[in-house]
Amino acid sequence: MAKRQVEWLKKKFIELKSFYGNKCAICKKEGDYLEFAHVKETELNGRGRGMWKRYYDIINNLDSYRLMHRECHEYYDGVLRDYFD
Repeated sequence: MAKRQVEWLKKKFIELKSFYGNKCAICKKEGDYLEFAHVKETELNGRGRGMWKRYYDIINNLDSYRLMHRECHEYYDGVLRDYFD
């Protein structure tokens, strides 16, 4: 991936975190260790499907993701998903 693309994606990631309020959708706390969690399925599912592919998927499917702390993400996947569906 070209350096220009890497810089664009880094900037976009910061914008995406800001779009979601820079805080966890579950506990509402801000933090540096936030990740994007699927709340609706897209063509790209599961952890670690490639950072760049994930960013593009988030950009193209904003309503399918929420920002969460890892612990809240795991709790959501294990307990809360049925509640929010």
